[in-house]
Amino acid sequence: MPVLEELYMTGCEYHFANAKIWNISVPTLKRLYVFRDTDWSNGDESDDQYYKLVVNAPKLECLDLVDWVTEEFSLVNLSSLLKARVLALLSPLRSPTNDGPKTSMLLKGIANVKILDILTEVEDYVLPTFHNLTHLRLGVESGSCWNWDLLKDFLRCSPNIEVLILEGTRILDSAKLWRPPPQVPSCLALHLREIEIPQFDGKEYQLDLIKYLLENAKVLKKMTIGYLDSSSCVCNLSEKQKESGSCFCRAFSAFPRGSKTCELNIRLRELLGDDIRAGLQVNPEFKRQSFQPSVAFRTTYVSASCAHAKDSSFIF
Repeated sequence: MPVLEELYMTGCEYHFANAKIWNISVPTLKRLYVFRDTDWSNGDESDDQYYKLVVNAPKLECLDLVDWVTEEFSLVNLSSLLKARVLALLSPLRSPTNDGPKTSMLLKGIANVKILDILTEVEDYVLPTFHNLTHLRLGVESGSCWNWDLLKDFLRCSPNIEVLILEGTRILDSAKLWRPPPQVPSCLALHLREIEIPQFDGKEYQLDLIKYLLENAKVLKKMTIGYLDSSSCVCNLSEKQKESGSCFCRAFSAFPRGSKTCELNIRLRELLGDDIRAGLQVNPEFKRQSFQPSVAFRTTYVSASCAHAKDSSFIF
């Protein structure tokens, strides 16, 4: 007898089916992909936001969810969840009132996850404790926003994070300042071993965050920074040219480090394609992917302690 292990729901417009509750209760389901058309300009979807999505799948291992913050998320019995990608967006067609509690229910439902890609524009939320979470990618897509509060809350509520990836070059907070949490999260002191910031573009708040992470991540093995403006880097110039120039590589090398074994890698990147919202599409390869930037780059590896390397490869 056939069993359902993989389900794709793409381009869903729930009001067309006149359904207020979508119930996915499948005891054999292992992979679920739900992708809404999040381009609100395609038509009036105001009625399409008031539905309830229910998922009850005890064997679910992979969840890929791209959706507006709906009337209610109910994700229950997901004890086997290994990997999730969640894009929970605010609809421009209705008031965001109570979107925080709805998003909180969504996050509570995936609290057992081990590998998480997440982007949400909601600010009024409560995070559960992610005891199993070891890999966190915040932002999901190239060009997305950083949410300072969300980052700090995830560090606080995820005591076992080992790998942290921060996508995007913009931040959600209007103040555009990095304010460290009152206490250093335990994951920084005990478990975080790898950090990647693929789209660094020289903002002061980015520098402040990098300095904080380098100083407080006590067991960090590697930090990788993708620097988009390769033209301003002087590391691969002659010694005479270097004397009259400066770049962020030198600033990074001066930051104190909490881990004596940390290697800091700078990648100079020249963007090849448009900075598109490539992450906003259902990807059947998601279950087989590791975390990778969604836009193609030409990459040159730079490191700062080998100034005379012929291959222009420098490591801090």
